[in-house]
Amino acid sequence: MMSQSASEPQEHQQQLEAELEHERRRNAELEQRVRELETQLGNPTSITTLAEERNLLRTLIDSMPDYIFVKDTEHRYLLNNVAHAQAFTQRHPEELVGHTASEFTTPEAVQLFHADDHQVLTTGQPLIDRIEEFVGEDGRPLWHSVTKVPLRNVESDIIGIVGISRDITERKRAELKLEQALKAERELVDLRARFVSMAAHEFRTPLASILSATELIHHYRDRLTAEQLDQRLRDIADQVMFLTDIVENFLQAARTEMGKTELTLQPTSLTAVCQEIIDDFQRRPNFQHQFSMRSDDPPPALLDKQRMRQVLLNLVANAVKYSSHGTTVTIELTHTPDDLTCSITDQGIGIPEADQAHLFEMFYRASNAVGVSGTGLGLAIAKQVVDLHQGKITCCSAQDQGTTFTVKLPYRELEVSIPNDSAVV
Repeated sequence: MMSQSASEPQEHQQQLEAELEHERRRNAELEQRVRELETQLGNPTSITTLAEERNLLRTLIDSMPDYIFVKDTEHRYLLNNVAHAQAFTQRHPEELVGHTASEFTTPEAVQLFHADDHQVLTTGQPLIDRIEEFVGEDGRPLWHSVTKVPLRNVESDIIGIVGISRDITERKRAELKLEQALKAERELVDLRARFVSMAAHEFRTPLASILSATELIHHYRDRLTAEQLDQRLRDIADQVMFLTDIVENFLQAARTEMGKTELTLQPTSLTAVCQEIIDDFQRRPNFQHQFSMRSDDPPPALLDKQRMRQVLLNLVANAVKYSSHGTTVTIELTHTPDDLTCSITDQGIGIPEADQAHLFEMFYRASNAVGVSGTGLGLAIAKQVVDLHQGKITCCSAQDQGTTFTVKLPYRELEVSIPNDSAVV
């Protein structure tokens, strides 16, 4: 027992000496570090060098057109270059320090920024050249190319992010404009291709009829009566008019697709236009439909007479084409101080419900129109012209129960002045 007790003070003494030696070494290291710091602080050259390096770095980041910034883990800005600060309504870089983006921009943009920050902070992986779209304060879309990397301390803990963002809005707008131009060009090429295909089919029958009539006249002129000769000539004229309508419809569709349709507004009586169309049909040989026209005699309105006649002619022609002989086509004109409305109703085959959503598309024809000649351009052109007049065209139909097309136009009486941008579209 005595031997064990005697050894304890000795071990305690050794432990104390070891601790004292450790403290002496630590004090010596601290003293050496203090002397080094005193040397640095006492050296004006070192202080100047550090200041110059800091000024160089600041000059470098402020001269960059890209947005450069540093944030902490709470999304607060620690550093910003001039370009980034000025993007926030021409602020000074120091004004952003200690604040978050939520104080300077839209909630939608903030949500996007913070989502990126969170991804970098939680994964520790850099986010490189991500294209981000958001809405600016003026409501217009903006695009940025964003790079963010984690900011780490000496212990490699993530304490924030360093970001570089580039405004690529003008580039994206130019790309979108180019895409729209290419889309329009592709649509025009497709329109031409479909027209060639359609023309090859639709031109064949009238051309064959014209050729047959001319050959008959050429070979049997002496045997034909005057009435028979007149009938052949009328047949040729009808087929030529049919071909002319096809070409005019295509040209009108192409002009509209290219944005080159002009409206020539003039005082126009739709009642008179409708009556002219009725008279034209009733003068045709073997015409076997009836017309019923009701009008509350709206005063003349400012319209493009030629274009509106084309619209109503297409609608009446469809009503006649898709209804049986002896049935009635009804044209009704009404008006209010604000609207001018024309509806055309037939008692024909109607339009299947599944087809009605596509009626106004180029070259589209209803599934029950098989066997009836047509180009699929008339309704598309009608809608284009009505749209240019800032009006609306609608359809109400059921298969085997007839169809009603209604054109509603904003009423522009003569005393109303028309803005310049309405005169030419």
